[in-house]
This record gives sequence, C-alpha cells and structure tokens, in this order.
Amino acid sequence: MLKQLGDAKIRQVINILLDPTKSKTHGRPIFCSDIKELDKGNNLNLELVDSNDKIWEDLTEYHTRSTFHLNQTGALKVIESKEMSFVATGG
Repeated sequence: MLKQLGDAKIRQVINILLDPTKSKTHGRPIFCSDIKELDKGNNLNLELVDSNDKIWEDLTEYHTRSTFHLNQTGALKVIESKEMSFVATGG
C-alpha cells in the first residue's frame, strides 16, 4: 500500500502504531480520523464503512471463528490471505 513512499514517509504514516505514547495498550482504538490526520496524501485509501454495512456481520463471524480456533488449538496467531493460511503455535 505504501511501497511508493520512502521509509521516512512510511514511518510518519504508521507512527500511531509504533509510538507507545500514542497507543499504550494492545487493545487500543485507532480511529479513522487519527489515520487520516497522519495520512494527508491519502496513501492508505481509507474508506469509512457504515456500522450497518453487512461487512460487519462477516467480520464478526470471522473474529468469532478465529478466536474459537485459537482457544481450541492453543495456537497463538492466525495469518491468512486469499490463498493461504498459517497458524503460529508456541513452543
């Protein structure tokens, strides 16, 4: 998404994710307005999705299934793309 930018500009855009004074906890909310403030050039091409959009049903189902899988298998992380799935386990 940001490959056309240099390293310094990428760090500036993602600073909210890297700076612990801006995001002190893992479960921190990062709002669209926060990212848009940092991404003045609209390099991330963010789209605010209405809370009534059907996509939230799909995301909720995915979150529920992923959480269940992690809890049942003892896996630590699930990384997926359209073509592949990878599960990281501890130990």
